[in-house]
Amino acid sequence: MSPLQTELAMPAYSGLTDQQAAAVLNASIVTGTRPAALGDVKLILYEDAAPCAMLRIAAQTEVADTTLVGLQLAARTASAFLNDPHMEHIDFALASVQGMLALLVAGGVLSQALVNQVTALGQVTTTRAAQLRFPRAVTAADVHAARAAT
Repeated sequence: MSPLQTELAMPAYSGLTDQQAAAVLNASIVTGTRPAALGDVKLILYEDAAPCAMLRIAAQTEVADTTLVGLQLAARTASAFLNDPHMEHIDFALASVQGMLALLVAGGVLSQALVNQVTALGQVTTTRAAQLRFPRAVTAADVHAARAAT
C-alpha cells in the first residue's frame, strides 16, 4: 500500500470527495517557526508608511497615563529592533516579541492583519502531501486512483 493509500484510509478522509481530500492534502500546515529576516519584515512594514510613523509617534510621545506606559515601551522596543543595524533576525516565537506585538495591536499602532503578515515570515510550512513525499500537488485524479487501488 502506498503512503497516499494509507493516508486516505484514515477516518479523517471518509466522507470527503476526491477533490476535498486533495485540497486537504495540499493545504499549508505550520510545522514550526524560525527567526525571520528583519529585512523582510521591514519590506512589509515599509510598503505602507503609516505603521512606521505610528511606531515613531508612539515611541516618542511622553505619556502621563500609566496604562499607556506598556504601549510606549513596546513601540520603543519595536523601533529599536527596526533601526538596529546589527539586528538581522527577529524570532516571533519568543513570548516577549509576541507580547510586544499584542500591545502594539491593542494600542492601535499596528493592525492585526499586518502583524499576521510579518509573523508569517517566521513560519515553516509544508503540506501533508509533501510529508508523504508525494512528488507534486495531489489532484482529485490521484485520490481517485489511490482509493480505487485499495
